[in-house]
Amino acid sequence: MKNKNKNLIAIGFLLSIFLMSFVVSKTRVVDSVGENIYLYITDAYYGDFDGDHSEDDIRIKAILDANFQDEILLFLYLDVNLPSGYVHTFSFQVEVDFEGSNKLITITAFNTATEAGWYDCKLTGLAVFQDMLIFCYSTYTFDPPTENGNGDPEAVISIT
Repeated sequence: MKNKNKNLIAIGFLLSIFLMSFVVSKTRVVDSVGENIYLYITDAYYGDFDGDHSEDDIRIKAILDANFQDEILLFLYLDVNLPSGYVHTFSFQVEVDFEGSNKLITITAFNTATEAGWYDCKLTGLAVFQDMLIFCYSTYTFDPPTENGNGDPEAVISIT
């Protein structure tokens, strides 16, 4: 009986290897042609950017660069992690045309600097270029004020 079980296990193992090699041989591999997008947060600070007399707004500056010249559809996601662990999340969809120079991104997140302590910002980009998706991200940590702000969080973006 033990020999029969060993034979069945061996046959099952060989069959699975055969099937895996068949599946792998049918898998198409697409080579990347080397297009990359680079994203760097260069600064983050707080202030009263909405004019409500409360320094509870965050301005984030970043550089977006690509090693190619063309238009892309870019999805940007900004996470602002507060010291308490609460996260403000914002998303943007923009078309960016790379004409040989990098782009300056300015995002102003209103009413988000509401706690004392260190804030972690993560800016993530997902670019659609030809038939590819290109992922990029950058992080930045800074310490905003100790006063509480007013209003609901919202953000605007500018790319120049």
